Amino acid sequence: MGHKCTLFPLYRRVSAFFDDILHKDSEAVDGVSQISADHSDFIHVIRAS
Repeated sequence: MGHKCTLFPLYRRVSAFFDDILHKDSEAVDGVSQISADHSDFIHVIRAS
């Protein structure tokens, strides 16, 4: 249970980030590199846990 609780805030942050990008179509291209960086951090945290 503790593992799930630790990842949940990060999951919410990433989800909110993707939602934000989807609502800014004109800025979507600029956000691609940031999405990749966030995705890498997300995977790293999961493996480190």
